[in-house]
Amino acid sequence: MNNLIEQVLSSTNLEKLAYSLNCFLEYVDAHENASRCFKQLNASIKQECAKYLMRHILYENENLYSFFDENESVLIYLDLLWPQNKSCKQSRKQLMKIIEDISIQITEPQGPIISNDSINKIMNYLNTECDFCSAVLKNKLFFILRFPYSNKKWNACCYTTCNKTNLISHHLFLYHVNLDELSSSEYVFLHELGHFLQIAVTADATVVPKSFLEIAEPFFPGIRNDFPEQAPEIFADCFAMGIMVNSPFEAHDPYTGIRKEDKKLFKLYMSALISALST
Repeated sequence: MNNLIEQVLSSTNLEKLAYSLNCFLEYVDAHENASRCFKQLNASIKQECAKYLMRHILYENENLYSFFDENESVLIYLDLLWPQNKSCKQSRKQLMKIIEDISIQITEPQGPIISNDSINKIMNYLNTECDFCSAVLKNKLFFILRFPYSNKKWNACCYTTCNKTNLISHHLFLYHVNLDELSSSEYVFLHELGHFLQIAVTADATVVPKSFLEIAEPFFPGIRNDFPEQAPEIFADCFAMGIMVNSPFEAHDPYTGIRKEDKKLFKLYMSALISALST
């Protein structure tokens, strides 16, 4: 079993990870004491990820976010999507879902992926304009996991965790954007930061501030009653549009059909939310 665990730990891309996890599950299914197998794998993953994190904190992190290349992102991805304290049945089900998602959703890169330099410029702009990391992230480190693929379901994904003291941790999975998508890679990144703000205000990824429903109803009729489940995505879009207007990133805003005056209103609203978090 140790060889199979080492095979998982040494996976350098998502395809190899899916294969290694499948081999591990075949072994577990054929042997007794599955609980020990899952616990040993989970502990090994967390130990390896802790090394990555410590290195970034001590040596590489000048900001409140850290970039992880594919080699490191693979295990952090697994660690985030497979929480500890799961039963054997739950662990097997979760690992199978990870394998299936990789097999079904991951594809060859279609469009671009935002560069680290562009991310740094956006974060510097946000911190200068509205002290974003302090107000929204409470100066807590977040991870940016970059993958050299496209994802059929997502251009990016905001993943949040909450510990026992209600401290929220944010992580971003970034992929190459899909060619059939309207969004630019810079817009996608800002959209995900919009979810950071939404969750900072509501502590719930499925809920937006009530004040947003009021301000958004004239622009998106029915958002309150007819399609409230879409409100978080609309909130993140409005954040991205608002931040981009009259900024160095305005040329990357794909929604040129929306009036600039409306985008300025979104910017004022989002700035007010961020200011309220600072008090």
